Amino acid sequence: MSSSPRRAVRTPGAFPVGSVVGVPVRVSATTLVLVAVLTFALVPRLRDESPGLGPAVWLVGAGIGVLVYLAVLMHELAHAVLARRHGHGVDSITLSLIGGRTAVEGEAASPGEEFATALVGPLASLVLGATALGLRLLLGDGALAVALEVIVLANLVLGLLDLVPAPPMDGGRLVKAVAWRVTGSPRRGAVVSAYGGRVVAVVVLLLTLLVVLM
Repeated sequence: MSSSPRRAVRTPGAFPVGSVVGVPVRVSATTLVLVAVLTFALVPRLRDESPGLGPAVWLVGAGIGVLVYLAVLMHELAHAVLARRHGHGVDSITLSLIGGRTAVEGEAASPGEEFATALVGPLASLVLGATALGLRLLLGDGALAVALEVIVLANLVLGLLDLVPAPPMDGGRLVKAVAWRVTGSPRRGAVVSAYGGRVVAVVVLLLTLLVVLM
């Protein structure tokens, strides 16, 4: 997920790994946790689908974990590219255990810019997921099919979860943009977005209690 904050924030323990389209990319050591979890979770399925892999099954599982983070990077790059087209500098993209963050310099100049820059990330994830799904439908069983299924699920979760209308999700920024358009004030838009986040938190809490009590 991505909040795409409007200021440069360094994540402790993150180190540079290069740049993509001129945007520096940093990776936190915590990404290894998710890659490891995915690897252990996928190895039994990969063994069933491709028994000929042998010990290399662990490398394939780790590779799929890396592909998940590449999907997160595509999500963040969509934010970064559009922000630069609106004249903002992009300090970096940071990948971590909880997803990604794009550090953009300055604030959106209009509600339309805020809306578009927030929406493009989840949209990129959903398009990437749909593309992977189309490729998966053309294949039979095997390691590549497993990889595509994981990419479909990861992008679906990333795209839809990030549309939840609560900060720091991109959905919270969409609410801010709409409220900004209606009220004419970015500050009021931010306040509405914050209250929306509280409503979402209460709904999630009530649903959790309902499931527990059933």
